[in-house]
Amino acid sequence: MANSVLAYQHGARQVDGALCALGARAGNSPTEVLAATFDHLGVRTGVDVGGVLAAAEEVVRPFLPRWPKMDRPAIVQGWAGVYSSFLLHAEQAAERYGVPTHEILQRSRRARLRRRPGGHDHRHRRRAGPGARPGRDGSSLR
Repeated sequence: MANSVLAYQHGARQVDGALCALGARAGNSPTEVLAATFDHLGVRTGVDVGGVLAAAEEVVRPFLPRWPKMDRPAIVQGWAGVYSSFLLHAEQAAERYGVPTHEILQRSRRARLRRRPGGHDHRHRRRAGPGARPGRDGSSLR
């Protein structure tokens, strides 16, 4: 939420939100909270605060098997850069193997950082020379 307010204060005129904080990754501000916050700050958004609160509570929330919350696993999930749908899988694996959910998420981040964009592992070194194949960036990969 603070990022959205600071962005507005520094010139942004469009911020992204999602009802009930539902979105592809952690960090999506709830639209209903954005609307109420900006209304409280006197920022005209054109959003009907009462209407968006009703939509979140009466339309979206009944379909949520789980309510988004900011606990340790959810925060580590956002930090690790994994999709929100992975959190449920990590929780199930944590229960099955007796390890904390946040450790699974931290390890997934480490595994992700070891891999190069395009799926190339750091163990594959780029080398120029006869028979080398060109990489996406114009360098050669053997």
